Amino acid sequence: MKLTVYIISLFLSFQGVSQYKEITLEQYENEAKKWGDFYNNKEYAVDLSYTSYTGTENLVPYETIKGYIQKRDEVIFSKIQGIQTITTKEIKLSVDSDNKKVAIFYGNNEASENIVADQFNQFKKLITSIKKRNDSEGTFIEITYNDYCPVSKSKLLVDKNKQLKTNWITYREPREYEDANGNLKRVNVSIKVAYSNYRKKADYPTISLNEIITSTTGDVSLKGKYQSFELIDFRPKN
Repeated sequence: MKLTVYIISLFLSFQGVSQYKEITLEQYENEAKKWGDFYNNKEYAVDLSYTSYTGTENLVPYETIKGYIQKRDEVIFSKIQGIQTITTKEIKLSVDSDNKKVAIFYGNNEASENIVADQFNQFKKLITSIKKRNDSEGTFIEITYNDYCPVSKSKLLVDKNKQLKTNWITYREPREYEDANGNLKRVNVSIKVAYSNYRKKADYPTISLNEIITSTTGDVSLKGKYQSFELIDFRPKN
């Protein structure tokens, strides 16, 4: 009798586990819109945490880096360790204070959107399958990529409040990393990006573009304390 009860309980517990089901790209894009709508707010801030792991099955945490992304007055700010990025409609500026470099890209204007749209369309071609399952934590989405993509798989978790909580990215090829003794090793790595503390107010200190560069269009040069930095302009020239 006890064995029968145990088997029935075990069967019911497995019945309660949600399995992954294949979904289409269009269904995935509809899912992404649910958590992406938050970033359409006029102002917001989200804390970020990047944890890298080594190994394939027995994953070992290697390093955790903290950061944030926020939006204020149509300007998007992000900071990950020593790199701060400022994005406007005209320009995207990345300041690497550790290596004393400033990189310039197109901002959120039409030209940039066309480039990003083209990149996304090319990226979609690398996807081989998209799967989804729901459980008590929220919605899990697993994306698998073909052999031409440097990423083999990404796994996202969206909670019950339709907020993206984690994005776990697994790289296809082994990568170099430095162990605690300073030795270079090549192992399989993955990165888990965690999003937390969603709020509709930008509360981190910001820096203005005119403190860094002389102009947001045409020829640009560095100013102030950034004059000693190396300037790299990635914007296509006509």
